[in-house]
Amino acid sequence: MRKILFITAAFTLLAGGAAHAAVDAATELDTTCLNCHGDNRDKVSLSNNQWTKHNGGRVTADVYAAVNLFLLAPPPPPPPPPPTSEILWRNQVTGANMIWHMEGENYVSSSPIDSVSDLNWKIVGRADFNGDGHSDILWRNTATGVNRVWYMNLNTKLGFEVIGGATDPAWTVVGTGDFNDDGEPDILWRNTSTGTNIVWYMSYVAGLTKIGHATIGGVADQNWTIVGTGDFNNDGKLDILWRNTANGMIVTWYMNGVTYLGSGRVGVVADQDWKIAGVRDVDGDASPDILWRNRVTGANLVWRMSGVTRSGNAALRSAPPQWTIGN
Repeated sequence: MRKILFITAAFTLLAGGAAHAAVDAATELDTTCLNCHGDNRDKVSLSNNQWTKHNGGRVTADVYAAVNLFLLAPPPPPPPPPPTSEILWRNQVTGANMIWHMEGENYVSSSPIDSVSDLNWKIVGRADFNGDGHSDILWRNTATGVNRVWYMNLNTKLGFEVIGGATDPAWTVVGTGDFNDDGEPDILWRNTSTGTNIVWYMSYVAGLTKIGHATIGGVADQNWTIVGTGDFNNDGKLDILWRNTANGMIVTWYMNGVTYLGSGRVGVVADQDWKIAGVRDVDGDASPDILWRNRVTGANLVWRMSGVTRSGNAALRSAPPQWTIGN
């Protein structure tokens, strides 16, 4: 099949009287019609490496060069795939657990994982604790204070390990992340009686081990709750997101390890039916976003963030209120 090309040449006079063609190479390369549009515009065909008009005239060198430049130009790169993420759910009535697979803000599918009928077990965090490239699940029993990690391969539990210590139920796990820059996730705790906050430094060799701990500045007012961690000022360090359960104010502590550097105000959501359910980069812009869930209606939404500034929001698929999001 001959390749047919529409071209429109606009000529300008250069110094010395030379004619130069600026070509708009709008193409119809895979058609054989000679005047299918009825517009009588010149069409050209390529034969023996020469461009010739259908009236027999030769195509100028400038037009030939421009058309060839158009034809030889590499195609534009495909758009990047949407960012993928997961939302981990636990049913507070049945003990069922499942994972939503997401592309950006869009639900794609869901996968069940092993159920845990004892509702004293709460999902309190997710991180790759054994360094195999898959997010594991951190559990805490609110009755006994026992902690354990499920080692996961996508949706499959490979095994589990008990982590000792912190049997006092006043201590609650409020976040995970690498606070000491050793490439391994640590565990952030808050004491709901004293307001003390500490980090357990964790390391995985033959198993998951606490190798030390450090205290972070305390906040005695128990209206302030830690609701997530993420790098909100793009300095490569993990920061701490807080919400006040009395007035709905949301702030970020900027951190250097366990050292407080300052704070940034995020906003206010006075309606306490809306709970911050997680911090993660949903839209793929390398800035952590804030995931919200309404505990009464089951509605979910995400705040798209640029640092501590909300740049927009999007509604997510809803889920019945008995389902809670595991951080």
